[in-house]
Amino acid sequence: MVKNYLIYDGQKSSDFGLYISAGATYDAPAQRIEMVQVPGRNGDVAIADGSYENVEITYEDAFIYAQTQDELYTKLRNARSWLLSRRGYVRLWDTYNPDEYRLGIFRSELETNLSGHVHGAQFDLKFDCKPQRFLVSGEETIDMIATGAIENPTRFEALPDLQVIGRGQLEVEGNVITVTPEQTGSVFIDSEQMEAYQMIDGEVISVNSSVSFSTGKFPTLVPGLNHITLGAGITMVKIVPHWWVI
Repeated sequence: MVKNYLIYDGQKSSDFGLYISAGATYDAPAQRIEMVQVPGRNGDVAIADGSYENVEITYEDAFIYAQTQDELYTKLRNARSWLLSRRGYVRLWDTYNPDEYRLGIFRSELETNLSGHVHGAQFDLKFDCKPQRFLVSGEETIDMIATGAIENPTRFEALPDLQVIGRGQLEVEGNVITVTPEQTGSVFIDSEQMEAYQMIDGEVISVNSSVSFSTGKFPTLVPGLNHITLGAGITMVKIVPHWWVI
């Protein structure tokens, strides 16, 4: 019998003897849409900004089994500590969906049900998750040492991380990025957090004032082909695309 498990913030549930069922792992979030009534016009006007609501993911009837009651209590205590000690969104991955992961927060009370098992306990695990299902393939770094293109395989605009080596200009699908740091070294551009920074002697130094964008926005990767142009002075760009689906 295959035992399915999850990984939460890098820790396997199976390390605590905790296994899961599929539950609502395939559920999709609701799109944010504002319906506006216009006097004299039939029907409502739908205003969508392209964003989505959080989604609750529930692993129903998760199960811990132990050889003795003392072992069961120890595993339950350790599992509670593991799940409840995390702060903020962390990675949530499970064996039902091995090619993707979510960003979630554990929101369950962890109420146990012995269900007639002397040395076992059942409970539901509930996570409040961001709407995206991030593709594991989107975590692979793409090295570009010359002008070229990369393809976004999804229907959704991705927010990449860029590591720019050199000083000058590069273009990401029509967005000209000018990088002029005061100190030598790579410049990191985080489109999700809208931050540009350098690592100097192990310290994160903001360089937002040394990076500009012709569109006024941090770079995105649209569905389909995205053309990347390396200008003079830029020797390499490392891109982590962060592809995602719903």
